[in-house]
Amino acid sequence: MGELEIGDIVLDRNGLPTTVTFVTPIQYNRNCFKLTFEDGEEIIADADHQ
Repeated sequence: MGELEIGDIVLDRNGLPTTVTFVTPIQYNRNCFKLTFEDGEEIIADADHQ
């Protein structure tokens, strides 16, 4: 999530702007997946991420 904060505008799954309404604090000792995109960018996502 990096620098995302409540009130920020991001794009939803349909490419439409939407407002961030909740940010979960960093959680430790969780099952995670490392995702690598076609452009080489990588993120780590919690296994329970929705």
